[in-house]
Amino acid sequence: VAEATGRQKTYLRRPTKIKVYKELKERYPNEYEDIAKYYWFDSYRKDVEGDTTPGENKIESIEKEGSFNMNTEVLEKLTQAINNISDTHKIEYAEEKITNYIHDFMKKEYGNIPKTLDIRVTEDKTVKVTGLTHKVFPKVLKLVNMGKAIMITGPAGTGKNFLIEQIANALEGKFFYSSTITQEYKLTGFIDASGNYHATELRKAIDYANEHPDVKVIFMLDEIDASIPETLVVINSLLANGYFDFPDQRVSVGGNFVVIAAGNTVGLGADMVYTGRNVIDGATLDRFILVKMDYDTDLEKALCPEESLKNFIYDIRKSAKKNHINCIVGMRCLKNAYEMFINDFDKPDIVSDSIIKGLGEDDINVLKADLDSSNEWYKYFKYIA
Repeated sequence: VAEATGRQKTYLRRPTKIKVYKELKERYPNEYEDIAKYYWFDSYRKDVEGDTTPGENKIESIEKEGSFNMNTEVLEKLTQAINNISDTHKIEYAEEKITNYIHDFMKKEYGNIPKTLDIRVTEDKTVKVTGLTHKVFPKVLKLVNMGKAIMITGPAGTGKNFLIEQIANALEGKFFYSSTITQEYKLTGFIDASGNYHATELRKAIDYANEHPDVKVIFMLDEIDASIPETLVVINSLLANGYFDFPDQRVSVGGNFVVIAAGNTVGLGADMVYTGRNVIDGATLDRFILVKMDYDTDLEKALCPEESLKNFIYDIRKSAKKNHINCIVGMRCLKNAYEMFINDFDKPDIVSDSIIKGLGEDDINVLKADLDSSNEWYKYFKYIA
């Protein structure tokens, strides 16, 4: 916002700037005076401090083509202006207050503005990604680009599948998917009584990789820890040596083929929540780089910007973990609850249908003991228990 550098490179239309300055003057008068000292502000002073006609403050659309990069453009200029203030404590105070204000203002007026990440995956390759991404996205993207087999583990609802699809799109690659391997033929395929071979997603992925050597091909093996361990052993040679024995022939795979597995455990067997998980053979686990993926609070805040609802769900998550209650409260829960909220569902229904989801009365009462009773959503437990 602050054009402290003296360069007239405008990123917001003038009416939008004027409204920002007026809100700043009203809510943070001291910080406003600091900004108003600069010569470039004279052109705004009359509109900000004088009388205005109705409708003059109407928000206009963002001028810059494409998305508006709040983090790099607005806050950079704002920081440059504040850094010219001599008092160190005042600098820190003003920077924190005004930065928070700008974030709040832009979120209120424009919603969640997509972030743009420039991720350097190799010495000569940078990938530009726009939108909401999980905090492990850069790490997984680099590993995939290196061609490493990866096993992503984490609670249900952390966005593992979506993350892998995002990576495939970021690398302009091709995405293939298979889940819960309980029989070998789901990987190998089979030859029927007529002698015809029936290909699997794995075979299709490998063939595509060989036919398109310049395209990154990602094969996702979902719910790997719910698969039968003996059936997974057949992929060991593929992961270690780059070839696979299908019923019709042995096929080698090109260098742009990558296997990504996903599960809720680290392959060591069932736990209190994920009771149907199996122990994965050590030789199979050894082929993968393990990436742990937990809930990303920044991403969750974007998915559920309603503060009291978000805090209520966070409290339930903490209470469920503390009391060992089998209640999965993931990002899907926050997303679904918020979407029901903005579509005017009854709040008791939001709590019961998207958050509690069939918990027994005893478990609900245990959960309640650790929740913040001052939160407005707390009272809707009474309609359930």
